[in-house]
Amino acid sequence: MKKKLMMVAVLLGVLSLGACVDDNETQSVTDVRNAKAEQLQARADMNNAEAEAQKIQADAEAALITAKADAQKAAAAKVNAEAETIKKRTELVELQKEAAGLENDAAKIENQRKQVELETALANLEVTKKQAEKDLAEVAARMELMAQNNQIELLKLQKRLANAQKALVDYNKQLAAAATQAEKDKLEAEQRKLKRLSNKYFAAVQTLIEAQNTLADNKATLVELESGLISDQAAKEKAIAENNNTIAMFQMRIAKYKEYTNYKTDEEILTLTNKEEELSKQQDLLFDGYLDLALALNNAEVDFKAKDEAQQAVYEDAFYRWIGYREITVKNKEGEDVPYYTYNYPLNQLSNYMPSVSWFGVYGKKYICESGEHKGTAYYGDSLVCKFDKPTEDVRRVELAVNELVSQNNEWKKNSAEELKKYQADYNGKATAYYLLHNESWGSWIERVESTIITRNAVDSTAYLKNAYEKEADAVKKATYKSQYENALAVELKIKEEMGYREANVDDYTNTIAALNAFYDLYAKYDTYEAALQAKITARNDEDVKAYAGKVTAWKAERTAYWAYSDVQTELDAIGAILNGNGLTGAEALASTISNCEGEIARLQKENEDFSFVQTAEDAIKQQNLRIDAQTVVVKAKEIAVTDAKADLDALMPAEE
Repeated sequence: MKKKLMMVAVLLGVLSLGACVDDNETQSVTDVRNAKAEQLQARADMNNAEAEAQKIQADAEAALITAKADAQKAAAAKVNAEAETIKKRTELVELQKEAAGLENDAAKIENQRKQVELETALANLEVTKKQAEKDLAEVAARMELMAQNNQIELLKLQKRLANAQKALVDYNKQLAAAATQAEKDKLEAEQRKLKRLSNKYFAAVQTLIEAQNTLADNKATLVELESGLISDQAAKEKAIAENNNTIAMFQMRIAKYKEYTNYKTDEEILTLTNKEEELSKQQDLLFDGYLDLALALNNAEVDFKAKDEAQQAVYEDAFYRWIGYREITVKNKEGEDVPYYTYNYPLNQLSNYMPSVSWFGVYGKKYICESGEHKGTAYYGDSLVCKFDKPTEDVRRVELAVNELVSQNNEWKKNSAEELKKYQADYNGKATAYYLLHNESWGSWIERVESTIITRNAVDSTAYLKNAYEKEADAVKKATYKSQYENALAVELKIKEEMGYREANVDDYTNTIAALNAFYDLYAKYDTYEAALQAKITARNDEDVKAYAGKVTAWKAERTAYWAYSDVQTELDAIGAILNGNGLTGAEALASTISNCEGEIARLQKENEDFSFVQTAEDAIKQQNLRIDAQTVVVKAKEIAVTDAKADLDALMPAEE
């Protein structure tokens, strides 16, 4: 640090004396002085680019923490809603069973009230669940956008870093001003060493950014796992694929390093020096090309409209709802969808005939890119896979069971319709009964008494008493009419309420019968319905492939360019180790580098082995946490490598004369 401060001070001193320079100072001297100032500025630009890259990573970490909290909150709301839904559905089934055996009107009314209360609660829970799913989807989209934006900014910084490195090792002005060949040779030797060390620093920063990106991606995957945004199998496949890509890269590097283990003589070293110069020029071009393609990959657009429409067609398919969600939807008399679940009464009476799902899930779509000896995999989009167990019971047995339930519900529907007809007559038709009003602590209810002497229905009776009350002048009689009117009004409203219950029962039995018949239709035509669903699933998966086609093409171009750049960088690393072993011989430095690569391969292979046992979300979360811990160690090691490379580079920085 002290040396850097001294260099800056010297630079400032030179610049402040610029006005006093002898007018006779040659242009070459001025050019050299300016060139060295530009080198110092280039070094500062490299430092700034590295610092900004670290800030981007830190900001991304903070944003991920916020996203994690939001995702966990939404996931908890979804889990709670699902658990409460199961509980209330069970209660509703018990009430429905109980209702069939009730004879007391008051008990029937109370049972119906509780059913309505539970159905309202279930509807509210469904709203809560859908909102939680929407919140989770928004968090997932936010995380994806954050990762994309961060990557774009990091790529731009890497380009700045590369440009600064080029400016740092630009000795054209100094070489042009060299008075003698000896002076020129000295400058070229200095340039080569500076280029070697700046490349080492540049490569160290690159690998640190890659390691930090991997760590950030691992943490994002953990958030997705904990929130249920991805399955344990998807996380497992992703981790193993990424590890295999890294293992393949290390293996390629080891093979390349071993090609350089026999360089020993001065003549061979000179050959390496010349090759280093040639490769360095290639690297500049290859890295620029790679960064352009990496930015193009991040900017590649994906249009999900057709895929989302095809997916919605799958989710709305009657067979899919029946098998996947145990749901049958029928239209009520208003044309609205009414869901019936096969685990609720009375469809649960057919549970023995219900086929089951043998395989269901969304799996990442794997793509492979090959270039020369390189091979990489990536996952873009996904495939929906649904496989179902075939029905095992003879369809005629199912027909008998359904017909029995339909007959039973038809009888209940008939009874409810007859009761509704009576209440309608008593309400505003030709009355056939009178009613006694009872008031209890738990509420009021009416008792229906058949009669042949009724002259007015409830509506007419209320109107008659209302008119008598309003016209009566005698206070005592008026009070009597008022009391009678109030009772008649209460009876009228209670009869209307009873009519509503009976009408709702008729509608419910009608819908239940439709659901039972739909069950039989789905069972009897199982193969036809399954084939139609699989066609929709195939269409959905095909649209997913089309949506990502541009992204996949951009990824293959980016990978090919990266491997070309990486191969050159690997050779430069090997040459740098031989020519500048930091106290080690070239062979020792290369052996150490190879050993480090082999250690990473062994670690990743062990990680893959551990991931192979993942069968549940809990397993995946545990392994992902271990993966994060291991990658954190890798990042720390890369940070040390950057610090060491920076110190070596600063020690060689040109000093002002």
